Amino acid sequence: MAIQQKPEKNFFFGIGFLRSLTTLFPILYPRWEYAVLFTALTGAAAGGFEKVNYDTGMMIGKFYTTLSMKDEPGFWHVFWKATAWYAAQCALSALISFFSSALYLAFRNNLTKYLHQRYFSNNVCYQLNSVDNEGLDNPDQRMSQDVEKFCNLLAVRVFPNFLVAPFVVGYYTWRTWHTSGGVGVGVIYGYFLIGSFVNAFIIQPMTKWAGKVEKAEGCFRYKHVSVRDNAEGSAFYRADLFELSECDRLFKNLLKKQAYFVGFKAPVMFWQNFFSYFGGVLTYAIQVIPIFWMHSYDDYDPMEFAGQLSNNAFVFMYLINSFTKLTDLASSVGEMAVYSQRIADLVSFTKEASVKANCFENATAGGKPKSSYSLVVDKLTYGPPHSNDILIRGLSVGVQERSSLLITGPSGIGKTSLFRVLAKLWNKNSGIVELPTGRGHLMFLPQRPYLPSGGTSLRQQLLFPSQAPRNMATVVGDAKLESVLSSVGLSHLISMAGGLDEEADFEWAERLTPGEAQRLSICRVLLTQPALVFLDEATNSVPVDMEKTIYGLLKEAKISYISTGHQATLRSYHDMELQIHGTDQHSLLAIENSQM
Repeated sequence: MAIQQKPEKNFFFGIGFLRSLTTLFPILYPRWEYAVLFTALTGAAAGGFEKVNYDTGMMIGKFYTTLSMKDEPGFWHVFWKATAWYAAQCALSALISFFSSALYLAFRNNLTKYLHQRYFSNNVCYQLNSVDNEGLDNPDQRMSQDVEKFCNLLAVRVFPNFLVAPFVVGYYTWRTWHTSGGVGVGVIYGYFLIGSFVNAFIIQPMTKWAGKVEKAEGCFRYKHVSVRDNAEGSAFYRADLFELSECDRLFKNLLKKQAYFVGFKAPVMFWQNFFSYFGGVLTYAIQVIPIFWMHSYDDYDPMEFAGQLSNNAFVFMYLINSFTKLTDLASSVGEMAVYSQRIADLVSFTKEASVKANCFENATAGGKPKSSYSLVVDKLTYGPPHSNDILIRGLSVGVQERSSLLITGPSGIGKTSLFRVLAKLWNKNSGIVELPTGRGHLMFLPQRPYLPSGGTSLRQQLLFPSQAPRNMATVVGDAKLESVLSSVGLSHLISMAGGLDEEADFEWAERLTPGEAQRLSICRVLLTQPALVFLDEATNSVPVDMEKTIYGLLKEAKISYISTGHQATLRSYHDMELQIHGTDQHSLLAIENSQM
């Protein structure tokens, strides 16, 4: 089915950004652990750096004084002291880098694990990718690339400056007040407020286009992944020119949005640079206050006056520089605002999905089927999600234990959709559904066999979806696995994979033929031994003789099964046939001369 799409969402630097941070910070700091520790250590190292930086800054005035007085012993004393302070400053800078990088790892660990836990529960993955994403494009990109960039910007770029900013600003404000009075402080604070106001205004379009770039980047990347995954089909179609055209179109769209982003980023960078460089000029303008207005240094000799001017310049410059650091963070924070809102939207979706899933579970609970039945469906009506269309109305059917049912009908009539309802992927409009309860009692084999990627071993493929380590020989013996593989003609997979437990150096979905993939899925059923299995055209790519073997193995294992398919041979392997011809046209018939 086609996923329900919604208009593209724009992101801005404002209340939405602050709201997203309130959503994400409890996830970044779930308890007293590494994130808290490395935040404290980053702040301590940054605070130590600022203290040492102040002392090294004061050294310049002392150099002026000793050189002006031609005091060589005093000069060398200041020189070695400054050398020690600069060494300490370098060490603290390295510690800031180390602790902030460790904080980034802690943030990413907490946020990614949280998202994974939510994404792979309550069918969130299915809802986002197959039903309704509520405008959340590229959830994979949000959990990987967006999380990485957000955590890196927050931990490495923002926190080292932001954590100590209040203390640094407070201290240098006091020093400036002591030197130049309220006028000097007022000039610097006014300068900062003007810079902040301009930044807040010009950063909005940059933030908006940063979000558009992220979406276009994800679509462009996904196109290339799709081309890679469907390379053979594309080659058969001789589709090179088509794929070239589509990839170029998506790249052109990406490039256009990046050009807008770069264009709106330029004034932001201009203002940040102007704010930084003009601050140096402003420090000398503020010197006018104590020299000409307050006459604070009228009784200083030239050597003392030179040293005092140097110290004043450092204090004024550092207060301006403290504000400059905050304004310089504007582009980083503006970019971070996009990632935080994209991630927070995903978090909100997963929370809502969890609530809906609980309501859905209560609404669809139909109880345990009668003792002699594996499935009971009574007056079931259903249709696609977010639609008023009805696919099937008033369906009633029962499947007894160790019996079988074949569902037939034209393509698109609603056979696979019935499986979606029974699997609780879709909600039902009305009716009762009773299925075996408990994990492992039911299995669904979709039309396209799913073979997990990532270098999985043959044993992992066979025992999927068990949350198993690579080697489960103590749980399921080698002899059992080899016997099941042999029964469906897949013994050669052992040598192909280099053994049952070797990490595959290929992707199973790319290496196996459609028929081999379907037979591997059947192996999972034979190993799991569910009470009831649903086979959605699960044998349409295997030879007729192998199809007969597969259904014989299921019957031998006393597994009830319900199949869909169009092969005429399927009727002989089932006890009953449910024929669906339309919304209100469905009938249940007994199959005579069944071979099973």
